[in-house]
Amino acid sequence: MISAEKEMVGNEMEDSVLSTNRKLFVTNLRYGKAHLQQFRAEPKPGDLIEIFRFFNSHWALYVGNGYVIHLAPPGENSEAGARTGLGVVKRQLLVEVVGNCFYKVNNHLDHLYKPRPIKEMLRSGNKMVGTEMEHSDLSRTCEHFVTELRYGKARSRQIYPKGSS
Repeated sequence: MISAEKEMVGNEMEDSVLSTNRKLFVTNLRYGKAHLQQFRAEPKPGDLIEIFRFFNSHWALYVGNGYVIHLAPPGENSEAGARTGLGVVKRQLLVEVVGNCFYKVNNHLDHLYKPRPIKEMLRSGNKMVGTEMEHSDLSRTCEHFVTELRYGKARSRQIYPKGSS
């Protein structure tokens, strides 16, 4: 390992605060291969996936075989600012949706609500693919979309006024 480090001294590498290059570099030095084990459990069908983007979190429902269903925001390739407008429900590979961001399984409302049967979640999600829906980062509509699929209730971790839920 130390000889590998010495060989890398003085080499220029692309780096970005928003990317995972540093972690991949160190992992490569330690294990001899660039493998990024993010702080996440392996998802199971029906799991909610929280993707940590620069200014906000994006949410998806894991459907299996590496795919998720999510409400893609307008201008989804832009991570700057709060996007509002019509989004489209998509079924995409999780790695494509995540890009260089971190993610984790986050079934954060399981303590409050019983998840719907997985077949119902997936059936409902697949029926929605291609549908345009209002999207707003500020209103957390992508989180509401996937919690509706998982629990049958559009919820988020936002604080609700007393008496509403």
